[in-house]
Amino acid sequence: MSRLLLILALCLYGVFSHPSYNDRVRILAAKVEESNVSFEYSFVTKGTEVEISGSGNIVLQGDSFLQKGNGLAVWCDGISKWTVDEYAGEVVIESLEGQGIAANPALIVGSLESEFTWSPEGTGAVFNSAPATVYTLVPKSKETGIKKVLLYFKGAELSGSVLYPDDNTSIVLTISSLKFSAPCDMSVYALTDFDDSYIVTDLR
Repeated sequence: MSRLLLILALCLYGVFSHPSYNDRVRILAAKVEESNVSFEYSFVTKGTEVEISGSGNIVLQGDSFLQKGNGLAVWCDGISKWTVDEYAGEVVIESLEGQGIAANPALIVGSLESEFTWSPEGTGAVFNSAPATVYTLVPKSKETGIKKVLLYFKGAELSGSVLYPDDNTSIVLTISSLKFSAPCDMSVYALTDFDDSYIVTDLR
């Protein structure tokens, strides 16, 4: 779950946060910094004994996010994270203090250049059978648990990404319905009420 959240954040903030001669990218960067951002995604794992696939949606704002998909929902207000397993009827609450981007991928905004290195010039590639431009991001620290992240663009539009963790597997992600809206009340990113029948594990 944490790897998927990290790749989602990297897709959104990756090249958008980097200086570029492409004015459309600069416009997107400004939108990300000042907006509530939402999008839908689908993913598939490669190199595992059993191929895993899924889909969902995510909303991000600042260092907070709400992600739902495949029976799991994650609320994060930048301080704590609530993971709800709807099928098992369980809630796990964790503190994010001192855990960095591995625990809260939304922190990638504003800290990309301190965490990753990459060339601002993309190269020609193919993603989902369509021509694209790819950017390769390499983490400066091994604490992220990933080797590299590839970001694919079709023109100025982000079309997807591939995450390569340290375990020689990969996660292929496709993004759609990317929307920018006015910032909302940050209280929506904290889960303060849930079904009394749920088993709650509070690790804070």
